[in-house]
Amino acid sequence: MNEHEELHSHSDHGLTTGQFSPVPNRPEPELRPGHALMEQLERHVRESRALLDQQKLQVKEYSALVKQFEVWVKKYRALVNQPDKRKSPKKSPEPPKIEAFHILRNEGEEGLRKALVPLELTDLRTILLAYGLDPEQTARRWKKADKIREHIVHRLLAHFRSGEVFLRV
Repeated sequence: MNEHEELHSHSDHGLTTGQFSPVPNRPEPELRPGHALMEQLERHVRESRALLDQQKLQVKEYSALVKQFEVWVKKYRALVNQPDKRKSPKKSPEPPKIEAFHILRNEGEEGLRKALVPLELTDLRTILLAYGLDPEQTARRWKKADKIREHIVHRLLAHFRSGEVFLRV
């Protein structure tokens, strides 16, 4: 070997520049058209290209699926985070300004009527809601405070007297 060949040789494979062998220290086979090994290599190249093309198509299909999933996730998040327009959110009922049961128990029917007189419509409706005195939701729509007051007294008395039958001996 001259100096020029030594510079370009690969000591680990034993190959000189321009030579390639997939197996170290093995000479490259002589390939001619029509040779069985050449046909095998060409078939492997064709199959490898077909597999590569198939994988490229699969990558495109998967990326299209991923994009569709991202669209669905965005739509789902928008639906979940959006408040329901059909129903208004329920407000927690405010506590009533008077303790109607306590007044009825301690001061009787007349004391309850006197306690209800200074209250406005909104306060009377709050009592209806707080004590569940309007399950049909009709009294809440009434415009006259006197009518709502009578309803409250009537319903509280009925509730208050509901257990008296069992107390009589």
